[in-house]
Formats: sequence, structure tokens, C-alpha cells
Amino acid sequence: MTSNRFKNIILIDDDEAVTFYNNYVLKNAEKADKILVANNVDDAIKILNELNTQSKDLKQSLALIDVNMPKYNGFELVEKNYDLFSSLQSKGVSLVFLSTSSNPNDIKRVKEIEIIETFLEKPIDLDKIESLNYLFDA
Repeated sequence: MTSNRFKNIILIDDDEAVTFYNNYVLKNAEKADKILVANNVDDAIKILNELNTQSKDLKQSLALIDVNMPKYNGFELVEKNYDLFSSLQSKGVSLVFLSTSSNPNDIKRVKEIEIIETFLEKPIDLDKIESLNYLFDA
């Protein structure tokens, strides 16, 4: 399997231990030119707005969004900021939801939101990231 490198990976997860681990795995595997971390939805919106205004081309970028977060969950984050996420997706950011469980309701809901690419079960690992290589052809 060809190993591709993402331009940007945005980690959105309220659990700092999880973002630390995911950041470590991705950096060690050299899977991204730039890794941005948001440990809450407010930071996520700020980072994503900056990315959206600073760049016209975000091809081969990836946003990994935790389903279960306080304030609002990943679904609510996307729904409340749909225009922002839609704009990012149109510029090449693939939206991927993450969860510690493969809850059938979450998987079904991911499929119902057309701008979300897929769902991965935590923890992430290199095989799971490599499974997203098809996004480079999109």
C-alpha cells in the first residue's frame, strides 16, 4: 500500500490524552505536513475558521472529529457550523468522525450527513490512517 502524507490533519477531541497520543502517532509516522490540535469545540471553530480564510486549497487535509465531547458532540459541532464545514470540505478537507465505540446509531448518523466522509473507531493507528489513502484520489 502506498503511504500518502496529508497536508493538514486537524485533531478535534476534548480528551487531551487522546489528542496527545494521536498527535504522537501521526508525527512519528510523518503522516502530515502540519497537525493542528483542538481540545474543545471553541478552539476547533477558531482553528477551522482560520484555516478556511487563509487557504483556498486544502486538498489532502483531514479533520478527525470526536463524536462524544462536552458542550456539543461532533454531530452538533458540524450541524451548528455546517456552512464552515461545507466550505472546508469544498476546499479539500475530508471530515472523519472518531469514537471509542462503533455505536450503530452513530455510524448510521455519519452516513446521513453527506459532508462526513467516514467513521473510525478509536484509538487511531497507522492501519486506520492508511485506510484513508483513497481520499488522495478524491
